[in-house]
Amino acid sequence: MLETLGDTMLVKRGVAEEDSKILKTKEVKQKMKTLKRVGSIAAGAVMLGAAVSGAVSAGMDSTGLTKDFFYDAGYNPVIQIVLGEKGMATDAVAGGNIAAVIGNLAYTSAEATVDGGSASGAVVLGISARGATGKFEQSYNPTSGNTRLIKVNRDSDTTYDFYNDNEGLYFNQSAGGAIKGTDGIETYTRGEFVSYSLACDQQERTEAGILKKGTYNNIHCLFCQTLCLSALENPEHELEESISIDFNKIKYFEDGLGKDDAEALVLKIESKAVTYILDAGFIPMNKIIENGTSDTIDFEWRGQFILFGEEYYVKDISGTDKIYLAKGKILDDISSEGYTSEYMGYKFKIDHLIYSAEYEVAGILLDVEKPDGTVVQTQISKMANGIVDDIEIAGVYAEEADAVATASIIVYDTTTNVLLEDGKDLELGGEVKKYWKVNMVSVQANGAAVDVSEYDTATDAGKVLSNVTVQYRHSIELGVGEALEFPTTYKVMWDGFRTNDYTESPCSGAGEGDIKIEREGKYRGLVSFTGDDGQRYNGVYIDQGPYSEGDMFVIDGGLYEYDDANELTTDTTVMKVTLKDLLNGGKKTYDLDAIGSATSFTMYTYAFEESTDNDAEIVVEPDSERNDSDVYIGAGPAAYLLYDGGDLYAVVDNDSTALTYSNAVALLEGETIGINQNIFSPSNSLQKFEMDDGKLYMTVVNENNTYDLNDDRDSDGTDRLIQLQNGEDEYLIVDFYDRDFNDSEDTYFSENVLTSGNALDVTAALTDPSSGPSATTDYGYKWQDEEDTVAITPEGGLVATIDYGGSREVEAVTACVPQDIVYATIFIGTSEQATTIDTTITKEDEGTEKTVGCCTYLIKEFGVSTSGVSAESVMVNPIVGNLVVPEIAADTTKNLIVVGGPAVNGLCGLTKDEIQAASGQYVVKKDGNKVYVAGWTAADTVDGGNALIAWLQDNVH
Repeated sequence: MLETLGDTMLVKRGVAEEDSKILKTKEVKQKMKTLKRVGSIAAGAVMLGAAVSGAVSAGMDSTGLTKDFFYDAGYNPVIQIVLGEKGMATDAVAGGNIAAVIGNLAYTSAEATVDGGSASGAVVLGISARGATGKFEQSYNPTSGNTRLIKVNRDSDTTYDFYNDNEGLYFNQSAGGAIKGTDGIETYTRGEFVSYSLACDQQERTEAGILKKGTYNNIHCLFCQTLCLSALENPEHELEESISIDFNKIKYFEDGLGKDDAEALVLKIESKAVTYILDAGFIPMNKIIENGTSDTIDFEWRGQFILFGEEYYVKDISGTDKIYLAKGKILDDISSEGYTSEYMGYKFKIDHLIYSAEYEVAGILLDVEKPDGTVVQTQISKMANGIVDDIEIAGVYAEEADAVATASIIVYDTTTNVLLEDGKDLELGGEVKKYWKVNMVSVQANGAAVDVSEYDTATDAGKVLSNVTVQYRHSIELGVGEALEFPTTYKVMWDGFRTNDYTESPCSGAGEGDIKIEREGKYRGLVSFTGDDGQRYNGVYIDQGPYSEGDMFVIDGGLYEYDDANELTTDTTVMKVTLKDLLNGGKKTYDLDAIGSATSFTMYTYAFEESTDNDAEIVVEPDSERNDSDVYIGAGPAAYLLYDGGDLYAVVDNDSTALTYSNAVALLEGETIGINQNIFSPSNSLQKFEMDDGKLYMTVVNENNTYDLNDDRDSDGTDRLIQLQNGEDEYLIVDFYDRDFNDSEDTYFSENVLTSGNALDVTAALTDPSSGPSATTDYGYKWQDEEDTVAITPEGGLVATIDYGGSREVEAVTACVPQDIVYATIFIGTSEQATTIDTTITKEDEGTEKTVGCCTYLIKEFGVSTSGVSAESVMVNPIVGNLVVPEIAADTTKNLIVVGGPAVNGLCGLTKDEIQAASGQYVVKKDGNKVYVAGWTAADTVDGGNALIAWLQDNVH
């Protein structure tokens, strides 16, 4: 039964009267409360937490369930929760959970007015950003002197060539053409490394605390050996690390050309290009004696040491060419009275001190409690350190007073052991770091360069360490995203092409197919791209037609769609043709005049290959009576439009005579139809591509029947070349043509793709091939073999993928053109990681613009701040009677929630098979005035109760 004691309800599971044992008690507190809210934030009643509110899943059937099944109009509960006489304790848990939620939802609310007061707030929006700690470096205009980015045939062999993996382009130029650092060598110290947070065009930069710098003292008095040395000094030594990059030894290039390997953008770091440097602060490498006396000034260094951004302790120095290091910790409070200090889970206590004959401390016997709780003993002395598992223990100081021994020790982690040996590869953690060569420079302690005043009077025998360098003595090639990893902490990563915000630039048309140039049939060309309006235009014709209604095509840099054509009813000699101007918006209508002629004329297609066989005739037959003709001619957008029976052609007259209905037959006789610079003019290129800071231009260049611009079989220069030009004046040139191909003699088509540092600009002034553009090598690099399918430009980062057909036909080229200006980029530092950039919006920002991520918004209204306060009064209803009852006490005239299956609860109307077959193996189902909650196992019944709870929380209020 359910008993109510004050404002506390006790939920008890009833059993037969003769067995009064309480099986389960669950306490649910309810209190009358009045909850307020600010602005439009709704108040809520106290709810049972997520611990009991599982998501509604299969097995929960809400058919017929409404609020009214559980509550009256005033939100007073009208149900009983019935537990089975044979139910388990978990049934009581399920029933108690349901009762708690029903009680918590038994409230009403009303709006209330509160005088005075104010409220304010702020919204903080965080955007995902790419973070990094270190320094980005970019190469600008990667040239040598005034040579071009792409090698040409008259350049000397010392000119650097992006397409030659034995040469490549140097990485040593900064913005404005200046050489990086000192003659191309840049040294980075602590203050030069920064932490970046990069998102869209936003950057946050703060100084990074890497590349360590520290001031340290020697650790003296190993077992008090120096107590009587009155001249002993302990000067400070400042250690600082830096990284040096010789950009003259770093080049990048396109790899894989002329090979079966996939083409890729590669960075080559030559041997000795990367050096780690530690300014060692003139730490002592041996005992330093005052000149002319036997007094000791300082001892061989046992203090801290920096290496690759981490701190170590010196364990030993051998001569002046070997230093042994390990990470560790000084423990100053070791005692015989208990385990007072800990390192790496090991605890230490002095068992007793060991004394020499002179009653000086000669050693310490330590009890060491290991992480697993076992205790072992180890001895440390002047002669040897103690060893326990992977820790090594050295003594610093020890004494005994009043029968209590105390000591200081250094505990080393031997898994981090380091050996620095002059002229040898670094050894770190027991592993030799191949190619990382150590060089150590020691000088006289009393030398002029040593700025430690305590050493001014030292004997010539004293040596101090000036610096340590660890240099990578090997060449390595990195793909984009790969890094030269230092032995620890630092790296040099090749990021490929990045914007000046060091982020990757999306390609124009990214996600929609980039920019694709392809051919259709024997003479037609297509381009697919995303415009500066964000719309995708697929299958746009770049030839002269024919165009059908709905076709898109380019004429002299404009993008049009053939919309409609209507013959005037008042004048049957005029055809009105309507074109949509897709990039600029709107429509344009052109009046074409009917051609009346008893003579037909023939135009010829300009085929890609085998012109003799593939040039086809297009016969146009006007009617002799203009009023009956279905052929029209007239000026269109920068070209003439020819209408023939519904098809449109873009035509020109080669002798510059204006085309009219009276002369069109004669002037268009023999006209060639195909990809044509007279339609796709170099002086009026297609430019409205989806771009940000970058630029892109597309045009067609006709060879002028004199010069073969791309050095192919078509030696008389009759190709029509499609040209993309980026904002860095790099050119991608696509050649679909081999009109001289002879299938009885030729094996491969002479078609190709070129990248160039010069435009295809054929003029009458270029009369001598030796002084003008005459061949591929004069313009750049030519792709003409199936083994080379990717073309990359070295400055603008344009990446073209070539689709070859059979026998080396160029079928299509897909170009990824960065929307932004990009630069070859490397990263020097520790890491690149995800971060966030926060933008805060407050009431004061109303009426201003705020940039959030990649977008800028006008803050029209800030709804969190308000000058008044509204409130909502919430009244929780008291629970009258018992919510949870045993089945014997159930009031069957009420709505019942029956908990438990037929084996434990006689009121359950479900079958075992029905429960077992349910997904989730529980059933929540309404049947008349009962809701059954039953599971196959005890835990399944609790899950069913949680499903009903979730429904109640989602649907009651």
